[in-house]
Parts: sequence; structure tokens; C-alpha cells
Amino acid sequence: MAHLFINQIEPGLQINDVYMVTQPILRNTTRGDFYIAMYLSDRTGKLNGRMWRTTEAVYSRLPTEGFVRIRGVAELYQSALQIVVNDFVVVEADKVSLSDYMRRTEKNIPQMLGEVKEILAGIGHAGLKALVDEFLADADLMREFAAAPAAMQMHHAYLGGLLEHTHSMLKVAQAILGLYPKIQADLVLAAIFLHDIAKTKELSY
Repeated sequence: MAHLFINQIEPGLQINDVYMVTQPILRNTTRGDFYIAMYLSDRTGKLNGRMWRTTEAVYSRLPTEGFVRIRGVAELYQSALQIVVNDFVVVEADKVSLSDYMRRTEKNIPQMLGEVKEILAGIGHAGLKALVDEFLADADLMREFAAAPAAMQMHHAYLGGLLEHTHSMLKVAQAILGLYPKIQADLVLAAIFLHDIAKTKELSY
């Protein structure tokens, strides 16, 4: 069954589909009941989600960032569309089509990856070069590095975003390091390459 995109949702529509959930927060109503506020999104947009009369145990099942199949209904609240969630089931990232949920970089991934490798090849410090080369030689890691977002909500939050972010930082560093001869250029380049490498494992994408 085709995915129901966020930009297709209208007030009153019954929903039973998978969306990316982010920033779930457990709050209290004025009566003291628990409810969950969250964002539900795909590549076409983002809506507020609300789950009323819930519990801490239910809240603990929600991932901070991940995918959930929700059953609920769309409604207008103060002229803004939101989704009232009746129930949800957590869905693993490898069970969804990521292209439905995240935009993809518009830049050329093989070209960016090639330029990253070319810049890193210029590292002269033997220890740093050996360290960087260990990462570059890991084919599975490099495939993830080229595909991963840099974040789920903030900068470069799209497929290929981690590579694009790292590539742009390396290009900037390459352009200005000559102006600062006292800075250890090899250390800067290696640090830029590795500073977000764990995003390949940290983020669900």
C-alpha cells in the first residue's frame, strides 16, 4: 500500500501509516493527565502529534528519533493541522523506504566522496594518515558515511547530508589553512573527517 504523505493529510482523515517521530515529550494537561507531544514527519513535511490520556510506560516505548506506525485521526486545532495518535508500534528503519521519509542531497555523492578522499590523501603525518586510512578502507562504513544524514532535525538532515557536511567543511579548511601556518593542518583535516563519523551508527536512517 502506498505511503500516505504528510502533505496529503486533511482534517478528519483516519490514519494508519508509518511516520518519522522526533522530540517526543511527556506533559501534563491542566487536569494533571499525561499526554505526549511529538512531531510526525516524512519527506513532504511535519505535523504536531498528540497522544492523550497516556502513561509513562507508553511514553517510554517511543524512540527519541525513529519510525512508528500510528493509528489516529487528523484534526484542526487553532487552525493548524495535527494528528491525534490513538496507538503506535515502533518500526525498525530497515523496514521502511527511507526515500519516503528523508530528502536526498542534490549534490553528486560519488564526486563528493572522491574529493574527500583526495583531500585526506594530502595528510602527511604518518599516524594520522594511518588512522584516516583505516576508516577509508572500511567499505561498509564508507557506504554508510555516504548515505547517512548529518542530523535528523537540524543541519543537513537528509540522506547524504553527513558526506555533504564533511565535504564542505574540508573544502573550507583546505582554502583557509594556508593563512594560519601555526595550525597543524593534518590534525584539522583528520578531525573534520572523523568528527561526526559516529552519526553512521547513531542515527536511524
